[in-house]
Amino acid sequence: MLDIAESISAQGDLTALHRGVAMLLPRMVDAKFVDLSLYDAERHAMRLHTLQANVPVDITGGHVLFVDELPSGLAWQTQRPLLVPDLSQGSLWSKIVRLMREDGINSFCYVPLTAAARRIEHP
Repeated sequence: MLDIAESISAQGDLTALHRGVAMLLPRMVDAKFVDLSLYDAERHAMRLHTLQANVPVDITGGHVLFVDELPSGLAWQTQRPLLVPDLSQGSLWSKIVRLMREDGINSFCYVPLTAAARRIEHP
């Protein structure tokens, strides 16, 4: 986890951040899909950037949804990790959870990214 934190703090641009997290995260957890959702202050929305997909997915980079429509929005707002171990139990985020289930994703975890005591946002 320290390697990921150091990678995040060392990156000067979004592309380098994507590469760093996509390379380091699979060493720590077995994940079929990894994304980075950044807050877009102009739209009060989260912008999805796909980092890694080990399964064919319809959820790709460039999606922009309002903060309240995404679990990543809740993690960003609260600055606390969000773990949903079983998507079949229902969810507040029906649109994105439906897409996740269609892509074979059964659970998810979102972790807020913070650098130098501030939230990371879309440039």
